[in-house]
Amino acid sequence: MSIRGVLTTEQPVGFTLQHEFKKREPVKEYPLFPGFEGWRDRGVSERAQGFAFFLAIFTEMAFWWGLLDLESGWTTLETERIVLRGDESLYREFVGYFKEWERLGSHKPEDFRLEFVPKSEERLREAR
Repeated sequence: MSIRGVLTTEQPVGFTLQHEFKKREPVKEYPLFPGFEGWRDRGVSERAQGFAFFLAIFTEMAFWWGLLDLESGWTTLETERIVLRGDESLYREFVGYFKEWERLGSHKPEDFRLEFVPKSEERLREAR
């Protein structure tokens, strides 16, 4: 799978913003995704790491163990639940990414080979 384009986000995200969202009361709580029970018992499970890696590749809204959108809120994996602080559509999007990750094989970070190619060499590689 090739990822092309600028690998930056227009969304100014930082820990300060995360803490602002954490101050809000959770709008809703959901059970953890299947296989995530105890995901933080002894460090972070490979399954959770794989999903977080997938999110980071597929969406600029990825932030730690969930999604953060300046307009619609924040949804994230917590130790024993998924918490939504914001619009329900963000949770549905989070679930959609989880299902896509599972459909693609629930890969862990070590299942990928990352390669960074200077833009000047990109056309040469495509010609091969």
